Amino acid sequence: MSFYAYLEYSRKFRITLLDINIEKIDIENLNAVQFHTTFCVDIAFLIQIIKDAEIYSDVCIIESIKHKGLEFSSVGNTGEMQYEVAPEDIADLQLTILQNSCDTFALKFLKKITKIHSIAAMVDISLRMDHPLKLNIAIQEGGEVMYFQAPRVESEENEDDQNDTLEG
Repeated sequence: MSFYAYLEYSRKFRITLLDINIEKIDIENLNAVQFHTTFCVDIAFLIQIIKDAEIYSDVCIIESIKHKGLEFSSVGNTGEMQYEVAPEDIADLQLTILQNSCDTFALKFLKKITKIHSIAAMVDISLRMDHPLKLNIAIQEGGEVMYFQAPRVESEENEDDQNDTLEG
């Protein structure tokens, strides 16, 4: 004895279109930015900075100080990490600092772009306060990848909480 059941049904899906107000950024405008700091490092050096910074936080602060060099730092509840790089420390650094700059960047996104290390050796980095970080990576077989990462913006609530903690 066999029993067969034939079911007919319909499935409907409805997706609501979201009207997201996003800022459209023209790549030509980003390329036209006059960065205050530019330098070139081995991508392995950048990977090491990211690994060390991740130990303490999910962000890395990149600071350029005229006549001193670069500083990469990360601060968290369990400690802090700090790399100070003077122009003479790295032979191929090609450091140019026109004006001091400092911004905070999410490690999550920096870490993703460094996965390109197997086909690229060096990364040109450009920094300007309150502007996206620019990474220009030459591919060994020819071509290049240009990557922009916006600085991390702290919400006003977080800043107020931090100020209350400092004052209290």
